[in-house]
Amino acid sequence: AVEGGFLPDIVLTDMQMPKMDGLGLCKRLKQHPPTQLSRSS
Repeated sequence: AVEGGFLPDIVLTDMQMPKMDGLGLCKRLKQHPPTQLSRSS
């Protein structure tokens, strides 16, 4: 979605997903400067 220009207000993810874990998703999101990340557990 970020690649297509859509920037969501919030992303809620699980740490254990079938194809990518939550940390991998965070790393991908960090590659796009408009996204800011914060973690909560």
